[in-house]
Amino acid sequence: MIPSDSDRELAFNSGELDIIASKREQRWVERARKRSRTNVDIFRPDEFRTLFINRTIKPLDSSS
Repeated sequence: MIPSDSDRELAFNSGELDIIASKREQRWVERARKRSRTNVDIFRPDEFRTLFINRTIKPLDSSS
């Protein structure tokens, strides 16, 4: 978890993160959609999504 919005966005833009949750601001959405290889998905407040990551296989396992 990266609590700072700006630090989280910098990490995403530099390729350190593959996915982030960000603000629901139209300016941010428009800016993000202009980036190559970026998909912006906006969820309604009553939606909840979960991403499960298998940390037992490379490159996410702790043996690397």
